[in-house]
Amino acid sequence: MHFHPKDTYDAFKPSNKEKNAHLAYHINFNVMMEDSKTRKFKPKKIEPIHTVHSDLKQLAKTIESNRSYVLASASDFLSVRQLQGEIESRMLIGLGSGHVNETALTIHPVYGIPYVPASSLKGLVRNWFIHAYCDGDEKRLEDHSLATMIFGTNTQRGVVQFYDIYLYHGLQIEGDIIAVHFPKYYSGKLPATDDQNVNPVQLRAAKVKKANIFLSMAKNHIDGELIESQILDAAVMWTAQALKEFGIGSKTSLGYGVFSNVRDVTDTEFIKVLKGWKEEVEKENIRKKEIEVNNMSPEEQLLYYINQLTERPEDIEKSKASLFEKVVESKSKKAAQALKEYWERTGQWKVKKGKKQFIKVSKINDLLK
Repeated sequence: MHFHPKDTYDAFKPSNKEKNAHLAYHINFNVMMEDSKTRKFKPKKIEPIHTVHSDLKQLAKTIESNRSYVLASASDFLSVRQLQGEIESRMLIGLGSGHVNETALTIHPVYGIPYVPASSLKGLVRNWFIHAYCDGDEKRLEDHSLATMIFGTNTQRGVVQFYDIYLYHGLQIEGDIIAVHFPKYYSGKLPATDDQNVNPVQLRAAKVKKANIFLSMAKNHIDGELIESQILDAAVMWTAQALKEFGIGSKTSLGYGVFSNVRDVTDTEFIKVLKGWKEEVEKENIRKKEIEVNNMSPEEQLLYYINQLTERPEDIEKSKASLFEKVVESKSKKAAQALKEYWERTGQWKVKKGKKQFIKVSKINDLLK
């Protein structure tokens, strides 16, 4: 906690720092220790495995669940795709960022979990496309209308939205090493010769079993013959290929950050969230309507229930039983007229004498006179 503002220091001083769930505290702040002999500060030794608090994993799960729900709630104007990727290797995200330990790991500043920023994901997919379809020449990207639509250009925004990838499924923070073989060469002092001592640099890597990737775009976006399904199909395919072939983060040439499998789970996973959201909306609409109906007058309630009737057999029977009795009891001409119109529509108005329904029709007629 040294080198923190005094109020922060005073707040955290009595706490157990090792049980703090927010990883940014352990990786970006709680990294120095005071030498008991020299009284100088030096970086803490990086442990082989840093235990991730269960509360943090649960928080990350809730955050991603909430994001899925928000995307589902926007389904009227957004097309959403969810991919799920499996990862067998470690991930080095943000390795080159400034840090007291020379190497960094990108931690979400609010949620405290490792994550891949959306901009990094989009940049990866764009770079993969340039190498796959433009022979590595970025200037040729504008020759591809679909790619420029997805990624955008200097004069227009891309129509596909990429989202942060949260890394928490089976999350472990593991110690790793980068071996700098020519430290004097990289410092600009001497040429790269084999007699220089290797300088091992400690770092932290994130290890997860799988990750969810989300893409979206506005519905009804038409450009010539391109519609959102075609655009998203291409973006999904390119994203999956980029993650499997290029990987994401640092040291991908050595296998770090390379996904072993990426598949579209929109129709199996995201559809569940979408269905749950629609059920909640329906329940909320029913609840609001019940409140609205309860505030109606008895006559208004009766008219509402009659107007809700369909041509299903159960509704027809209901109209001839409980609703008919309520109309006769209320002596409301408006309700009687509404019931008459319903019976005319369903063939229950013109009936032969001697039938029970004929007697009911006669009573409604009497109310209307």
